[in-house]
Formats: sequence, structure tokens, C-alpha cells
Amino acid sequence: MTVLMHDAKQALNVNPAYAAHSEAVVEELLYADDTLLIHSDAEVVRVYMDCVKQAGQNYGLAFNWKKLENMPVRCVADFFSPNGQEIQRKGSFKYLGSMLCNSGKPGTELSCRLGAARKEFDSLCRVWSHASLPRDKKLRVYEACVVTKLMYCLDTIWLNKAEIGKLEAFHHRCLRRVAGIQPSYISRVSNEAVRSALHTQPLKNKLLERQLIYLGSVASRPAGNVLRDFVFNPGNITLRAAHGPRRKGRPRAAWAKKLHAISMQIAGNEASLASMWEGTTASKHAWERAVHAHCKIL
Repeated sequence: MTVLMHDAKQALNVNPAYAAHSEAVVEELLYADDTLLIHSDAEVVRVYMDCVKQAGQNYGLAFNWKKLENMPVRCVADFFSPNGQEIQRKGSFKYLGSMLCNSGKPGTELSCRLGAARKEFDSLCRVWSHASLPRDKKLRVYEACVVTKLMYCLDTIWLNKAEIGKLEAFHHRCLRRVAGIQPSYISRVSNEAVRSALHTQPLKNKLLERQLIYLGSVASRPAGNVLRDFVFNPGNITLRAAHGPRRKGRPRAAWAKKLHAISMQIAGNEASLASMWEGTTASKHAWERAVHAHCKIL
């Protein structure tokens, strides 16, 4: 499939419809045969689809038109199969296990993660009801089986206050089950007391720590890396400016902008932050320690 997409991209590069729109950083995401084509111009996507179709014929492959999906983002874009049938248009779809929405909001993905984590925790509770396990072992199993499933890749999105509240509410309900403490309206035991008894932190602190470390790993990638070029300007750690018209209303909290501001607060200044992000392995370990200390006292 990688060879097929290489041939398709070469055919796209020489197409006149693509020449005026070649400034995009990312134009396709490929994993096995699950391919996601991305562009700001619908005509380029149509041409790219034709190139993929033609390249696939050379290898005996063809589109499964029933599985193709179209998700326009703040635009109108219609695509059709060879028999004239419109490719189904959706506001969201799953790609590699994650829910992508044309609104750019992570609420749907978070709800799916919470549902899957709740199902996993309920299964653990049924097992625990037939076994005698100490509280510390239950906590380790909960963190290994439930928290890791819930937090997987959440470090790549920014959650607002309400979404953080949902995350924490689920976490504290689970901690109370692990500790054998009734809900607060019955036991009058606060969430802080439950966490103190189990010697654990709020999930928002763990999430922020993972986000900051991940941002540092992106900044330390070499020049020409697609992910680094998408977030940072070449040659420094200043954020890449957003392109295109700004949406109406209050500006939405941006993942990179929020984390960069917190990173500057931790490091003190841009020079110190650059030395930790782009320096030696020891410097990167120093950044991880600084992040851990910052998140621990929140």
C-alpha cells in the first residue's frame, strides 16, 4: 500500500489542479489499507482519489465504494462513485480507533473512551466480588487496565473544563469503588480524602504531565519532520501561525498554544525551554523532572 500511495502522489504532483495548492503540510495519513486523504481544496481531493484509483489498478486493487466516507470541515464538498452514487457524507467517523469530528471538538471521542473504560471497570468489579484482593493491588490493576485505556492518546488533544470534570468524575467514582468508600453525599468523605487514602493524583495532573512531555518530544524532532513542522516554525520553538479565516465567536483553546504557555512558565524563558527541549538526553530528562514537579503540586 505504501508503494501504491507513492505512485499516486507522484501522479498528483504533476497534475495542474494540484500545482496551486501544494503548501499543505499533511495531505494523507496511511496505516495498512486505511487511508485518509486531507486537503483544503475539494478539487485536489478528487484528483488525488483518481490518482489512487489509477495506481491501485496497477496492483490489482480497487476502492470499496461502500466503505468510503466524506467529512467536509466548514465547507461543502460532494464526491461520487463511478455509477453516480454520492459517497456518504458524515460529521464524524472512526479512523484507527479514534473518533474524528468535523467540529474539531474532542467531546465525542472522550465519551467513547469513558464508555469503554466504564465497561472495563465493571468487568473488574465482577471479578473482584469473587476474590479477596488488597486495596493496593486493586488500585494497580485499575491503573493498568482502565486508566491506560482511558488516557490512551488523550495527550494529543486539549480538554475544556467541562470535559476535565467528566474525566475526574469517572476517576473518583472508580477510586471510591476500589477503596470501598460510599459516594460523598452518603459518606461525607471528599474526593481529596479518597485520593490521599490511595496515594494517587487527579487524572488531570497526569494528563497534563503527559501532554507537556509529548510537546517536548515533538519539539526535539529533527527539521523536516511533518509533526514538528505542523506545530513549530523551522529552526526554533515558536509556534506555527494558524492559516485561513478565523471562526466567529470566542477563540477556541488550542492544544499547542496552551501547552506552550505552561511550558514557558515552567522553564522561565524561551532560551531555557529550548535548551531542555532540543538539548542533550540529560537536558530532556531535566525537562521531564521539571514537568513532574510542576504537575505534582497543582
